[in-house]
Amino acid sequence: MDLQGLKYTLSILAIILAILSIVCYFSGLFFWFIAFGITAVLCKLAEIILRVRKKK
Repeated sequence: MDLQGLKYTLSILAIILAILSIVCYFSGLFFWFIAFGITAVLCKLAEIILRVRKKK
């Protein structure tokens, strides 16, 4: 998988995880809300790091 594909995958994964965390929040599953939320943030951070690295 190339770098561009990896960025798209991370972006899509972050969106899916964010949606899951919102669903868990409204369902009262706070452990999963926190777990999915943290994972979504990490995916987004990885995507941003890849984007910044490519610009250098």
